[in-house]
Amino acid sequence: MMKFTAAGDAIIQRRIQEGYVGFSELTPFINQGDARFFNLETTLNYEGECYGNQFSGGTYIRCNPEVARDVLDFGFNMTTFNNNHVMDFAHDGLLKTLENVNNMEIVHGGVGRNLGEASAPAYLDTKNGRVALIAINTSFNPACMAGEASKRIPIVQSGNYSLGVNLLLELVGRAAATLGPEYDIEVTEMHHRHKKDAPSGTALMLAKAAAAGRGVDFGKVAVYGREGETGERPAGEIAVHALRGGSVIGDHTVMFAGDVERVEITHRAQGREAFAAGALKALEWAKGRAPGMYTMRDVLGFSSAEIG
Repeated sequence: MMKFTAAGDAIIQRRIQEGYVGFSELTPFINQGDARFFNLETTLNYEGECYGNQFSGGTYIRCNPEVARDVLDFGFNMTTFNNNHVMDFAHDGLLKTLENVNNMEIVHGGVGRNLGEASAPAYLDTKNGRVALIAINTSFNPACMAGEASKRIPIVQSGNYSLGVNLLLELVGRAAATLGPEYDIEVTEMHHRHKKDAPSGTALMLAKAAAAGRGVDFGKVAVYGREGETGERPAGEIAVHALRGGSVIGDHTVMFAGDVERVEITHRAQGREAFAAGALKALEWAKGRAPGMYTMRDVLGFSSAEIG
């Protein structure tokens, strides 16, 4: 039987000395797994080696490469740094981090010099079998996207791979087109207290789907929350609201509010496995396809068929 050990974000800024209280006790537990994964939530470069980007993942995070090697002493053998901090120190910072991770001799995936490298699975061979790692991230600046590779391989690109969310996107677009501007559109999302960005990328996808259904420019009708003397709600406005609390994985609701009725379409993620299941379905669908860029609409058959 294969066992997995997984940790969350590793944001460690200083060397971990041997015997450091609270760390050494973790080693036996971590090493119970055949595959032992953590998310490297930092860039690896020396101070002054790379310059900060014009945008960051919320703050600029870097540490000396030796710090990450200290983490390996706990027994981790798989990682990714495909996260919102990957381009904190621009392209040079990404390449330095990639170079240093390669030197750590740890299995890693999700980042590369082009989309082919970034999307390629990485493999870990254990005594109980082989483990493949594919790292996917939906929280990034558009400038972080890897280069074009769809002329050589089929690529299914999505901001959210959940099958339910992608069905919701289709339904929202259809509802917006059918109900028309007489119905006010409000998008609400709720996530756990630890989520760092707002609104969620999925909420924005839903709001943009509604705008597309109406045939309007989302940037011209978007509103993010309300406060103070806002006046009457302008016709055609599409509002997005973010809630945070508890351990909510992800709830999204699109409301179409008319004068005599209200329509609400909701998706609730009951487990993060939903995102992985959708990605696996996309992977299976892409087998044998011609090179090109595809979306989850293609996977679900919406690009060639109407909702009945």
